[in-house]
Amino acid sequence: MLGLITAVQAALLVVIGVAGERMPDRGALLRSLPSVELMVDVAVLAVASMVLGLVVSACVRSQSQTVTVLILISLVQVVLTGGLITLSAWLKLISFVAPARWGFAAAASTIDLNAILPPGSKADPRWAHKPPAWLFAIGAQLVLTAVFALIAWLRLIQISPGRSRRPARLRAPAPVGRPGSLAGHR
Repeated sequence: MLGLITAVQAALLVVIGVAGERMPDRGALLRSLPSVELMVDVAVLAVASMVLGLVVSACVRSQSQTVTVLILISLVQVVLTGGLITLSAWLKLISFVAPARWGFAAAASTIDLNAILPPGSKADPRWAHKPPAWLFAIGAQLVLTAVFALIAWLRLIQISPGRSRRPARLRAPAPVGRPGSLAGHR
């Protein structure tokens, strides 16, 4: 339910954000619906980021730690998009686990960012205005969402209140008596 609410909010944010702005003539995948494609881009990114936030929430011990870690992750994500700086080889490797990298790539593919970059800028092949580039970026976010959800789920199981840190002791089964006898009953 939280994912659905997040996706709808993201789509509404795109509608408000691009209201009155000139949109590209065509999208990378949804050729005649670039606005809808952009809404999908941002909605998928929002859900992936939300699930990453759930991982952080499940792994930290206090609310103040949560805020600190989320701010740090947000700043790192902005750098790892590749939109601010050209990513070195090791930053590209790290960026593979950053939802923002793939969300930016999907949106860049939708609006054909490579075509409108200033002269001398280095085009990123992940931003190609072609269906395979867009599908790869969306697919990467969906995979990250699933991995983050699994990590959060496993962590929540691990810290659930009913789980003991020590293994439960095995008990011998109670003796079963003959019908009508009191053996095995207490």
